[in-house]
Amino acid sequence: MLTDRRDLRVALLGPVLVEGRSGEPVEPSGVLAKALFAVLAGAGGSGAGRTHGVEAIADELWGDERPENERAALQSLVSRVRSASAEGLVVSRPGGYALELAATQTDLGLAGELGRRAARLARDGDPLRAIAVL
Repeated sequence: MLTDRRDLRVALLGPVLVEGRSGEPVEPSGVLAKALFAVLAGAGGSGAGRTHGVEAIADELWGDERPENERAALQSLVSRVRSASAEGLVVSRPGGYALELAATQTDLGLAGELGRRAARLARDGDPLRAIAVL
């Protein structure tokens, strides 16, 4: 979607782009919407597919300067994000929200996976294949 890899649905390295309603990449509107995708993707893309609790998301988005009704503010933000992104990309789960995708469907997760593969190949004495993976 966002590159020549058809299964990449969220890009956070560089401009934030997500799979939109039409399947084409769109830039989430506003800093908080972009930050929400980063929070849900997690460090290195490892958070994709995992449920993130409302408190943890609020901590990441607002820190000590939380809105008066943070739960309502987060629900409003998620609603806005969902209206512009692909159906089912951001989902509600008991206790929080998640990106409904594999880690390698984010550029962070894909970069991490390719790096791990390349490192294994290099350790196994195949530096040319390691370079090719990257």
